[in-house]
Amino acid sequence: VKYFIIVRFEILSGQNTQTSFFYLNSCSADGCGANGFFINSAGPNQLQNWILYNCESNTSVTNGFYIKASSGSIQNFTLINCVSSENTGDGFNFEVAGGSLQNFNMFSCTSNLNGGQGTEFVAGVNFGVISSCFFRDNTSDGLKLTGTSNTCIIMGSVFRSNTGVGVNIANANCAGNLIHGNVFNLNSGAYTDSGTGTTIADNVT
Repeated sequence: VKYFIIVRFEILSGQNTQTSFFYLNSCSADGCGANGFFINSAGPNQLQNWILYNCESNTSVTNGFYIKASSGSIQNFTLINCVSSENTGDGFNFEVAGGSLQNFNMFSCTSNLNGGQGTEFVAGVNFGVISSCFFRDNTSDGLKLTGTSNTCIIMGSVFRSNTGVGVNIANANCAGNLIHGNVFNLNSGAYTDSGTGTTIADNVT
């Protein structure tokens, strides 16, 4: 089976439930009326050790990929070779709204031609690694960190032709982040750092 449609996909769990070791491979969300992929940890529940591999979201009305810890926790969450393109909102949006989200990775992902940021960390997204990713032609920043997004590593990625800056660390409460070995080209600026204790080294601008 090469193509299939999932109209509604939910994982329902009771209190204090842990959903672990979940692997989603080569799934596509096109033209969705909301978010392309929406993964939410609510209540006391925990999502751990999830991998999305080779998944794609295009032309969704809001975000391409929306990963949210509304009151539960998300740990060890990885996206590999995923593409988010031409969505109205952000390509990838990670948000903490009462829960916790930490130890996440984006490897070899592409975010391009989205109406918002290429990727945004909204408050409290910690201990993340973005490596070998491509952020191109997004209407706002390539990557934006807000709230208290701490100890994230942004390395070996390309930020090109974004209307905003390549990387925007937009809040003084973002602490201990690393911007290393990236290529910035044709953005409104390479990066903006309003954070605390940011290390910026060996980038090509």
